Amino acid sequence: MKTSIIISALFAMIFQFSIIEAQTIEIQSNCRGKIMHELVPSSKSKVVSLKEGQNYSMNFTMKKGKTYLIAVDGAKSLGNVQFRIKGIDESGNEVIVYDNSLDEFKEKVVFKSCCTGQAVLEIITQPNTDFTTKSIKDEVGILLAYN
Repeated sequence: MKTSIIISALFAMIFQFSIIEAQTIEIQSNCRGKIMHELVPSSKSKVVSLKEGQNYSMNFTMKKGKTYLIAVDGAKSLGNVQFRIKGIDESGNEVIVYDNSLDEFKEKVVFKSCCTGQAVLEIITQPNTDFTTKSIKDEVGILLAYN
């Protein structure tokens, strides 16, 4: 199975940097081990407790030329956990550059940054729509790794 993610070009447009080094990272089943082996977990990686419908945001700095892995895994009781990567455009507005809900709620994304800039990782759990049951609080694991 081959998944291509083109995020670096979006970051280049948002941060108005050159996209000379922008490229698509293609993950293929035969090279995943090599990519994962070369990545170093960030100190920003953590486990957070969230209730249904609760959001969590984490700021981080993207550095030009680095390959990033962002993986989010929530307890099954929380259902599909959505995560978005946001950047800041030239007007200071937040812009969504990746949303896993538009990508079949995939639990991870790997990409290469073509520029340096601030980004936000937002975790969103789905609200409890069954008002007859108590809201569930459970854990979500967040892995931010780079090379």
